[in-house]
Amino acid sequence: MVLSPVGACICARVIKVVSEDRFIYISLFLWYFLFLQKSIIFSNQSQAVSKINRSVKMILELVLVQSLAGQQVVNKWNYVSSGTPVGVTNSQGLITAFGGVYDAVTTHDFPADTCMKFIRNLQSSDVKNIQLLCRNIYPGSDFYEIPYPLEAAGSVDSPSLPPFAAYGFNTSRVTTAIRRGQKRFAGVTESANDGEGNLNSTFLGLMGDLADAMSANLSYTDGGNSLTFIPAIVHKEKYTTPAGNDAYRYYSTEAVQLTHLAQGFAWNTKSQVRSQTSRQYGRGQ
Repeated sequence: MVLSPVGACICARVIKVVSEDRFIYISLFLWYFLFLQKSIIFSNQSQAVSKINRSVKMILELVLVQSLAGQQVVNKWNYVSSGTPVGVTNSQGLITAFGGVYDAVTTHDFPADTCMKFIRNLQSSDVKNIQLLCRNIYPGSDFYEIPYPLEAAGSVDSPSLPPFAAYGFNTSRVTTAIRRGQKRFAGVTESANDGEGNLNSTFLGLMGDLADAMSANLSYTDGGNSLTFIPAIVHKEKYTTPAGNDAYRYYSTEAVQLTHLAQGFAWNTKSQVRSQTSRQYGRGQ
């Protein structure tokens, strides 16, 4: 440990004025002074580490919950955030950047050119938005949720096909270690069908808008700081449940999970109506 110039000066003066038979007091004083300096340095280092931790990458999970014909419809996304939040949490920033703040007073709509707006443009008015929630996987204390009024339904005034019929999307593949991402949005309308399950050009164009929005990096400005959210496909850890079944979960630490995800992909559209068997009547999701 190296003393500061002020510390060295104080110690020299004490040694000069105190007689040799008081050596023990000088020693105690020096040990105390060294301990104090070490404590200050440690405190400064801890504060620096804390500031770094606030700006490291965070893995977020975004969940859209809808309902159609009594069936629950769920879609999930993952994003990796960067930047240091000031007045909001990462979860709140992502929900806002995703277009999740519904205006029930003026426009009665989601913000233009956002993922939520493009999803609504595709879906029959039979589809009801229930809530959009976001959480920071590590730690889970960063959580934000927005419930929706009944009017925040799909915007297409046309009857919906059954809940298992869906608009389909998948991602390009950027690594052989992780499979393509998949999305299925319920609320396919009769007006979108060109016959034999083929979607017409109008709705394929609307799907293209959504694909572009889901592929893009999102951003949110918070107190002059820019938060960035990059889409990710997460590869989860396989494990065996107590009942002996295979299941999947996030890896135990963020550092490990960051090595098991894909980024830099693009969402693509499917030109035919897809199916989601888990959303058959009486099953949900």
